[in-house]
Amino acid sequence: MRDHGAVVDAIDCSATQHQRARDRYLDMAGLNLLHGDAVQHLACANPYDLMYAVSVFPFVDPARLIPAVVQKLRPRGRLVFSGACIPASPVTGRRPMSLPGGS
Repeated sequence: MRDHGAVVDAIDCSATQHQRARDRYLDMAGLNLLHGDAVQHLACANPYDLMYAVSVFPFVDPARLIPAVVQKLRPRGRLVFSGACIPASPVTGRRPMSLPGGS
């Protein structure tokens, strides 16, 4: 990040994970460690060029998250995500879904 002048907002709803990140990365230049709800954060955040979501979809309702992401990605921005393949979300009970135009 530092080498490229990037500013990164890292948000986690888990107090434990947030504290782990603070313990490990608090002094990293350009990194803002945030504790809270990603959708609420996006409602007041500036637009992003890139969003990277690690295992977020099982814990945040995609019906809430995806519209918030769409609103805050700059034109030609990218959403990159990773996570375990699970049969249904423990939060919503729904199975994974495809994005429009996706496969």
